[in-house]
Amino acid sequence: MGRQPQETDESLINPSCKYGILQKAAAPEGKEDITVHWKGIPKLDILETILFGISLFLLSPRERAINTLKIIERLRKTYLKHSQLWQNHRIKKEEEMKGNFNFDMASFISFRDQAECERVRKIKKEDFFKHPNKNFRIRSYPNKETMKLQFVLHIVAGIKKSLDEKKQHVIILPAWCFYPEVADLINQLNIPCHHVHTFNMDEFADQDGKAAPREWPFSFQNSMWKMLFDRIKPELKIPEKQIHFPSEKNVNDYSRMIEDLGGADVCYGGIGWSGHIAFFEPHLGDEFGNDIQAYLKAGTRLVELHPMTIMQNALFLSKESGDWSAHPPKAYTIGPRELAGSKLVSFWCGFSEGAAKFQRFITRLSAHGPVTPYVPASILQVTNSELVVSDQVAEDCYEDNFNFIF
Repeated sequence: MGRQPQETDESLINPSCKYGILQKAAAPEGKEDITVHWKGIPKLDILETILFGISLFLLSPRERAINTLKIIERLRKTYLKHSQLWQNHRIKKEEEMKGNFNFDMASFISFRDQAECERVRKIKKEDFFKHPNKNFRIRSYPNKETMKLQFVLHIVAGIKKSLDEKKQHVIILPAWCFYPEVADLINQLNIPCHHVHTFNMDEFADQDGKAAPREWPFSFQNSMWKMLFDRIKPELKIPEKQIHFPSEKNVNDYSRMIEDLGGADVCYGGIGWSGHIAFFEPHLGDEFGNDIQAYLKAGTRLVELHPMTIMQNALFLSKESGDWSAHPPKAYTIGPRELAGSKLVSFWCGFSEGAAKFQRFITRLSAHGPVTPYVPASILQVTNSELVVSDQVAEDCYEDNFNFIF
């Protein structure tokens, strides 16, 4: 029994239908026809076509059949060669597409430049410490224990230096947990603090703007008095009238109160997961757009807290339980104005392993991304600032494969 002719054979014998049938031959089984444009495939040129037509009349029937078979064989080899090339190209493209998944960021995220996020994400540890602005210095310590010691020494050394120079010492402070060591060192060295003025950078508030009272155990006032101010020996204490917290009572005067003292000698702080400074949140950028000069004049105010801020604090407050229901919705906070008016802005990131995990990306975006109100901490790049991080924060944060780690 002879071999049954296949569809491709018929198409090659009939030049008038070769392209249409070849398109079907290239379609994967069970799929719709894929159009093959045959770009780059050598076709019979006009001269060859004319000569082929003439040969059908001038040649003997035997020679005509031989030439026809040669043309058919050439078409068959050309088809097979370029059909395989096209299939390989298609497979390659499909493999490439498997690794590409484009998407928009969640709507509550304020900074939305995907290209910039991709760029800073890939900044290597060895390049993390380089910055063109010489007034913005980045350095690291090998672990959180060393960082904690350096932070304590930084505060106490500033207090002592101002005392020796017979100057007042104005500092803006976050509500952190290392102040018992600061108080203990002041007591051990018998350093009087009568010349010190402190301004806490923020305080929680309820939905109506009422600041959390000192008596509430989760207020920043409660924490600061317990861990720092009340721990210092009575004869060395900071006068109570020189200890300040933002609230509804002084929100309109808080920035001026600091400026009346000549601005802060040092503004301490850290970078939040959202990129905030104190509680000055990224969504406030809608008010300023790209006007950095106007942004740098924005002072103390009451703000609605960003969802990322609430989730961040839920991981580190309330016994690290993740209890977001225990977090107030608003806060009073200093603004960019207070940082711009400080003689030194000293931000520290990486005091715990948990914080280091979320700070690896946002410190890169803040330190090496665009200066924008949508990343509040990016103004460190245009102030006299230092960014101190643990080595864990400085580690690379880009990876080719995404792995869940619980």
